[in-house]
Amino acid sequence: MCEFLIDHAKRLLAGRSVVEVGAGTGLPGLVSARLGPSSVVLTDLPSELELLEKNVEVNVAQGKEADVTVRACAWGELDEWQGEVFDTVLCSDVLYHQPRNILKALANTLEVLCSKRSGVVVFAYHFRENLIHDAQFFEFIDELFDERARFDFGDVWMFEWVPKRGEAC
Repeated sequence: MCEFLIDHAKRLLAGRSVVEVGAGTGLPGLVSARLGPSSVVLTDLPSELELLEKNVEVNVAQGKEADVTVRACAWGELDEWQGEVFDTVLCSDVLYHQPRNILKALANTLEVLCSKRSGVVVFAYHFRENLIHDAQFFEFIDELFDERARFDFGDVWMFEWVPKRGEAC
């Protein structure tokens, strides 16, 4: 994902607000911070924030990148995020045979955080052995987003999704 973001920084990051969902170590978000966005928010479960905060402390030189913050975001638990949207939503390598309700919560989280007006979700999917199970997630995504682009890098697929422009807009 990081190479993809570097290659498409002007279109996907420059001057935009960015959030990384399920950031883990935060690498895509940290790389994005150096590519011209107005702000970057790295999110993960509350129990995982210590690592993210340390990585921000070690890797973000004050004044040289966008403002980078770390926040808790459990998929589907979005009360404190209502009304807060981002131009670019990053999500990389997060599908690990989760139950259907977690896959639905992830899809809903991406929808809530993605600006209906100018938003795009950039999603990296690392194909492993269970595409049939993961297909449920992509069915949820098809209900909420239109696919703008798809890139095939062998066992990694990159998607760009934009919100459906229905009555909610």
